[in-house]
Amino acid sequence: MRPELRDWQREAFALYLDRLAAGEKRLLFEATPGAGKTTAAMRLVRHQLLKRHAERVLIVVPTSHLRSQWSWSAHRERIQLESSRTSGLTSDFHGAVITYQQLGRGGRWIRELASRSIVVL
Repeated sequence: MRPELRDWQREAFALYLDRLAAGEKRLLFEATPGAGKTTAAMRLVRHQLLKRHAERVLIVVPTSHLRSQWSWSAHRERIQLESSRTSGLTSDFHGAVITYQQLGRGGRWIRELASRSIVVL
């Protein structure tokens, strides 16, 4: 079940829509731990995928534990993210969650995925 957005999340989403209409491609959400940044970001990702502004999604997080958290949050938005693969991506998924360490190791599949994705750090 999709959670209701908090006031700041609704305001951030409205700001995102304004920036998108103005042709801007970058947006920073800054909030305290536990404020709901993951939920806000996943709602924005869902919009990007539904409106076909992005083909895929790539989420980059600091720890392996957070890969599972982001994958679960995405699932609530009906987005399937691969969180355990270390190479390649199957068509069964909308994208992937990787760690900064995986990003640093690079790899062709990450570069290819990022080139046609919304990327969330």
